[in-house]
Amino acid sequence: MSQSVLAGMENSAVTVLKRAIELDNESRLPDALVCYQEGIHLLMEVLKATKEEAKKVHYRKKIADYMDRAEKIKEQLNDLKESNYFCSNIFVSSTFGIFFHVGSNH
Repeated sequence: MSQSVLAGMENSAVTVLKRAIELDNESRLPDALVCYQEGIHLLMEVLKATKEEAKKVHYRKKIADYMDRAEKIKEQLNDLKESNYFCSNIFVSSTFGIFFHVGSNH
């Protein structure tokens, strides 16, 4: 993978993950989860293509941190779904081309 493609993927990951954090801070958990998942996927692709060990260590740490947060959000959403408190259709900005449907219990 060329350096320019790698840099582009890294920039995309940063953009999506920044959006995940914004959504998370706004308590828009389903939207945040989708962005965390997409950002993690992009970072994993960057990690695979990275040659420098120091960068690999950095990416692994970031991926682990974001995965931990995504898992916590999943648990929160599952708890809400089980309590029949949560039910909606979620659509994240088409800027990212991501659309996600959360099923309804009602």
